Amino acid sequence: MATKLISNKKKYIISFIVLIILLIASIGMVFSYSHIENNVETYKKNEAAINYAYMDIKDTNYLLYYKILQSKENKKVNPSDMILNINEDNNNYTYKFDFDEEVYKFQDVLNKCYGNLEYYCIDKESNTVESNIKDTQVVKVLSDDTIINDKFTNTTTERLRERYKFYVVMDFDENGHMDVRKQYGINMDLPYKGKYSDDFKPIKNATFIYAYSNKLSEDKNVEYTLNSRYAWMYQEYSNKLINIGLAFGLILGLIIPYSKSKQILGMSKIFKIPFEILVAIPILIGYFVYNTSTSVIMGIIQRAFISFLRPAFDNRVFDNIVDIVNIGYWFVYIFVAFSVIVVLKHIWDFGIVNYFKENLLIYKIEKIISEKFEQVDLRDKSLVKIIIIVTINFLIMILICRLFIIGKLIAFIYTICLFKLITNKLNKVRYNYTKLFSATHKIANGELDVDIDEDLGVFNPLKLELQNIQNGFKNAVDEEVKSEKMKTQLISNVSHDLKTPLTSIITYVDLLKDGSLTEDKRKAYLDTLDKKSQRLKELIEDLFEVSKATSGNISLNINDVDVISLMKQTLLELDDKIKKSNLIVKTHFNSSKVILPLDGQCMFRVFENLILNITKYAMIGSRVYINIFNRDDKVEIIFKNMSQSEIDFNVDDIVERFVRGDKARNTEGSGLGLAIAKSFVEVQGGKFLINVDGDLFKVTIIFNKK
Repeated sequence: MATKLISNKKKYIISFIVLIILLIASIGMVFSYSHIENNVETYKKNEAAINYAYMDIKDTNYLLYYKILQSKENKKVNPSDMILNINEDNNNYTYKFDFDEEVYKFQDVLNKCYGNLEYYCIDKESNTVESNIKDTQVVKVLSDDTIINDKFTNTTTERLRERYKFYVVMDFDENGHMDVRKQYGINMDLPYKGKYSDDFKPIKNATFIYAYSNKLSEDKNVEYTLNSRYAWMYQEYSNKLINIGLAFGLILGLIIPYSKSKQILGMSKIFKIPFEILVAIPILIGYFVYNTSTSVIMGIIQRAFISFLRPAFDNRVFDNIVDIVNIGYWFVYIFVAFSVIVVLKHIWDFGIVNYFKENLLIYKIEKIISEKFEQVDLRDKSLVKIIIIVTINFLIMILICRLFIIGKLIAFIYTICLFKLITNKLNKVRYNYTKLFSATHKIANGELDVDIDEDLGVFNPLKLELQNIQNGFKNAVDEEVKSEKMKTQLISNVSHDLKTPLTSIITYVDLLKDGSLTEDKRKAYLDTLDKKSQRLKELIEDLFEVSKATSGNISLNINDVDVISLMKQTLLELDDKIKKSNLIVKTHFNSSKVILPLDGQCMFRVFENLILNITKYAMIGSRVYINIFNRDDKVEIIFKNMSQSEIDFNVDDIVERFVRGDKARNTEGSGLGLAIAKSFVEVQGGKFLINVDGDLFKVTIIFNKK
């Protein structure tokens, strides 16, 4: 309970921190509006107006030229008749009318919106002038042919440049070729290409002077024009804000570790939203912000944002409402950008394949269709059923969208796609079914090495069960073959080991029947008979013991046994045979006493069999190592010796009954010693392990501490 409370507390803390960071970023975005407003205002008063004036200067040439020509004619003439170079026919009437309207409209724009633009136009033949420049000295200086390319006195240059943002002098000769004689702050060398430029008559024998004043004219409606024409500036700044908000959200998502960000309140619910919807939400919100941010910023700066609500509130309250709406506007945008990174981290952490399997909407729909489809009996004419189903579906959709032609078309396309999807699914299921049926048939005919590696879709569970059956059959067959082999070897070994002492007994009994035997020979024969009888008895007793131990039909007398003391006792009792084998026993016990709950008699037999096995097969004169390690959770008893002969047998077979390292079976032994030792250890809950490294034979007995 306490852990859960701590976990919840961490979630609230992380969520609060992220909320504060996002709010600060959103507030910063809103505060940047004043900076945008200042930049736009500065631009309006400087470069912006100049650029827009430049764009219309060449059109202004024709407007002024028209006025001069009209003055020369001393009568009312339409601009199209004087400027355009087109034939007089009815087809051009509308064209000429539109041109005249544009000229008159531009004249109005020039008067209202370009109060800072001073102009002077003179026809060199008639000296007719059209001008709004009051300072004749400016005209004189700029139009003086002896002063070319600003090569006049520095004082005059400085005064002109202090007074004007730009000025330009353009001269047209009798052939209509334009020469820019002077220009400052503007480039008029670019070729003109307008809507009617191909149809214009060339301007001939005229000089045009334009100068743009540094001082705004207060009696001209310049602000209106700038506000309407410079919306692109707000668009540019709004795009910058969009990029800043996007970058901030993405970077914040990258900086905060996934282990923390996934604990944000509500994030777990976001993770469960289908992937297609998660993709659509950022796209739609980004599209919405991109298309509305300019209007929002301009509306707030010009105090036009949701202005219809202004009468209902006090100005301060209304301004606060506007600020809150704007902060929420950017908060949502930045949070979505932040969430995109967190969701991507979640997909990576969860596993791309696993995530898409659980969160793809189309996959869920396909899964539902598959589950319904699995109920179709493959032995039926399923293709006909599919056609009937999709046809009914098509008719239903026709009824639903009967009022809309486009809806019927979409329904038809959808039906074709659905039919294709289901038939592809059916073909795949048929293919998988055929593969599975073929593999099952082969296994039934005894081919147990059939591989089924392909993905069989809905038949995968059945494929796994079939593979388990296949492995079970293979293991059963292998075990049966091994059992038959072991049974044959067992019969052969038992026959050999029982026959040897029995043959000796029969032979010596026949010899004892000879009445001419001396007393010494008779005693020698009787001693041999006794040994062979004892050997036969031990062999039969060992056989009974290993059979009981293997079957689990053995009674254990569990007591606390000191394993180290028992080992020392066993070594002491077998000391004669160890010395006879000329072996050097090295013991190492890391404790003075190790107590385990064991059957002392059984463990003595285990130690005895292992040591006797060593005396029979260890290299004469070599060292034998017996170690007992008392560890924290277990006790290990290890026997190591060098084999007298090459170890070329399977270590798994050596513990089987009547299997001996001496395949010729020339040494004494029943071949049951290791089998008995292994059975007695395992029946007491221990592990009996054999390892071979070259000629090093190692037995490890492990008992876990209770």
